[in-house]
Amino acid sequence: MGAPRLLSAPWTDVAWQALGQGAVADLLGLATYMMAIAKLRAARASLSAALVPLLTAVGAAWLLGEPLGASTLAASALVAGGVALAGGAWGRRV
Repeated sequence: MGAPRLLSAPWTDVAWQALGQGAVADLLGLATYMMAIAKLRAARASLSAALVPLLTAVGAAWLLGEPLGASTLAASALVAGGVALAGGAWGRRV
């Protein structure tokens, strides 16, 4: 069996991947989440974790041309509705 693909990948591809995952995804994601906690408080900000699969599917469709099937769209609607309900989108305003 040959060497893993990482060892045979061009170093520029590996560097861009490390930059994308390290700087953009980790640092920007962490900073955004900390701002959400400060504005929304921890309980409401934690709801954003439920949106990760939905945003991944939308991002894959937009950036990679992946198809969004009926089951993915139905699940996305359920998740988004659940997050909205748990976040108090349709609750009484006090």
